[in-house]
Amino acid sequence: MNELKLAQIVANRMEAYKNNSVIMEFVTNEALAQVSSQIASIPGRVCTPAAVKVLIQSKANGNIKARVDEYIQAGLYGVVLASFQKVA
Repeated sequence: MNELKLAQIVANRMEAYKNNSVIMEFVTNEALAQVSSQIASIPGRVCTPAAVKVLIQSKANGNIKARVDEYIQAGLYGVVLASFQKVA
C-alpha cells in the first residue's frame, strides 16, 4: 500500500469517527483536559476543562479553541492508529 493511499484511509476514518458521538465525547473531553492542564501550568492560573469549554463558547480567545481543535485531531488520529493495531 502506498503512502498516499494510507493517508487517504486515515483521513476517511478520522472523518467517519467524527460522526461517532462516543468517540467524539471522549476525544473532546481529553482535549479540554489537556488544554486546561496547560493553562493551569502557568503560574497564578487555575483552569478546569469546564472553564476551557466556557472560554471556547464565549469566543474569548480563538487560540484556545484552535488548541482544543488540534488536540481533537490528534485524538482522532490516535483512535485510527488504535484501530489499525486491533486489526493487525
